[in-house]
Amino acid sequence: MENDSQRNIIILTIVIIGLLFTFAYYSNNRVEVIDDISTYNGFEFYEENGLWITNIKAKGDVYEVSLHYHPKDVENITTSKIKELYFLDKTAFISIDPEMEQQAYIGVAGSELGANLFRVMNTKIFASCTKNSSVCEGRYIVDCNNTKLPVIKFEVSNETKVVQEDNCITIYGHNETLIQATDKLLFELYGIVK
Repeated sequence: MENDSQRNIIILTIVIIGLLFTFAYYSNNRVEVIDDISTYNGFEFYEENGLWITNIKAKGDVYEVSLHYHPKDVENITTSKIKELYFLDKTAFISIDPEMEQQAYIGVAGSELGANLFRVMNTKIFASCTKNSSVCEGRYIVDCNNTKLPVIKFEVSNETKVVQEDNCITIYGHNETLIQATDKLLFELYGIVK
């Protein structure tokens, strides 16, 4: 029963990532008049349906991106100052421990991260597991030690931070702070937070 539940959570996470990729690929850049605009380091943000939206220039195009948090909300989260070149036009793995708690938050964070890296930075993303498990059947088993490609993984922790060591980026947090740390990483990659 527990394996079925874990398998369903992983399948749901993969479906959410797929839907976000589809949305990111097919959504159009739209121009709207917004009354309540917030500016942060030269980037304009507005809130819509609980998400913060801004435009990012990358690869000669402008992309509208939606994130759960405003940059002010995540300023105090420590990061390793990861640069966008780490992901630009590369392949990366978002690797999830199938036995880790808080899969729903990790699913949201992983989906948001994967969709943004795919759409804006042209990163080919593979959803994978950190260890072999029946719920990971048919998935790549990837941790930071068995590939030279970028690996992003999540760790449940009371401390919220993002750490890069060699090819590995670990996002630490608990519940909502996993999503906050993910948004901080994206803001840094986009050059919004310096």
